[in-house]
Amino acid sequence: MLKNLFTLHLENEAVVEALRQKLDQNSNGQDFKEWFAIIDYDDDGFLTPYEIRTALDREDIYITEKDAVYLVNRFDKDEDQKISFVEFVQELSPKSKKKY
Repeated sequence: MLKNLFTLHLENEAVVEALRQKLDQNSNGQDFKEWFAIIDYDDDGFLTPYEIRTALDREDIYITEKDAVYLVNRFDKDEDQKISFVEFVQELSPKSKKKY
């Protein structure tokens, strides 16, 4: 059980870092505010697991619904079950110099 949990965590960390790197490489002058707006389909100022999964699918990064929920929970510092803009910026700033 612990091994499966640890493996899931590492896999999701790899997805997050791949997304950070892809956003950094393909920014084309876009900033975090523009990226957030693109993902926030319902324009409510928060990102949901559905919105995250749909946006990643468009970028050829495929995750399960369970993984999308995990990512939202991981980004969600105030534990309100959604990602705010501030949480989005904090988590998607590149942390590694390695290009994925």
